[in-house]
Amino acid sequence: MILRRPTDTLITGFAPTTKLRVAFADVTETAHAISDFHGCSVASECALAQTLAASALLAAPLARPGESVALRLDVPGPVRGAYAECTSTGHLRGYVCRKALPDSGDDLGNNPAAAEQALFGDAMRVKTYWSRPGGLPDMKSSFRIAPASFRRLVETYFLGNFHLPTWARIGLRLDSAGAERAMALMLQCMPGGDLHGFVDRESTFSDDEKMDSFFDDPVLEAASGLLDLHDLAIERVTPLSFRCDCSREQSLAILATQPAETLQAAAQSDGTQVVTCQFCGTSYEFQPEDIRRLLRPRGPTH
Repeated sequence: MILRRPTDTLITGFAPTTKLRVAFADVTETAHAISDFHGCSVASECALAQTLAASALLAAPLARPGESVALRLDVPGPVRGAYAECTSTGHLRGYVCRKALPDSGDDLGNNPAAAEQALFGDAMRVKTYWSRPGGLPDMKSSFRIAPASFRRLVETYFLGNFHLPTWARIGLRLDSAGAERAMALMLQCMPGGDLHGFVDRESTFSDDEKMDSFFDDPVLEAASGLLDLHDLAIERVTPLSFRCDCSREQSLAILATQPAETLQAAAQSDGTQVVTCQFCGTSYEFQPEDIRRLLRPRGPTH
């Protein structure tokens, strides 16, 4: 179910001379759509927007139909946790554990580092899951980032899982209504690329003034100039949108993962069991007979 027609995009580009790859994600409208749907406060939308932007960058390598990458955060800060998922076709969904965080007196949107510390705490426990259909093995990873930093999260993910040196930056700005801007930029050194040139460009990602100027007008020419990549060319443009692909079958599968005693109690009751999707709010009802079918032993498989 698409709740809003967004203008968000995930764009990847490549500079053949240096073999440096660039990815840019704009998740502003998607963050608005999900935040509006869940009734998030401004502070909660700030946390959601950062998580969505990071997950979009993690999805930059996805190319095959049916691929997706999921990002789960457990944190000691007031937001407690967050989840985001992006598919190869640009479907984004996510949530934060606390949707009604009180707004801070600080301008979190103009100081992303302060926002990360205030909302997520001093560390992030990160879990990622890259789903690959067609018989390819899925990829799981888990790591800890301290202090909390979405920039380090993205950089650690690609270096640890793909051995790709990576620089990243989240561009976030809030107004009184929520996320005025939620974007992200990433630079990677591909195998055989100009590693020295890549290392030299780290200073650009640490320069607040340069990055703010880029996020104000994020076009290809601006990225080429910012990163000194004059042969940078677009490889792929993927529209991003809030879309949930939940179904009755998936919800029944979630029920099947419950402990046997829980299912037994539900099967013996006269009431209807309801599973509500935490992403889009769609509810699916199941009768006791549906639960009893889950408890029936399966025959032997050969």
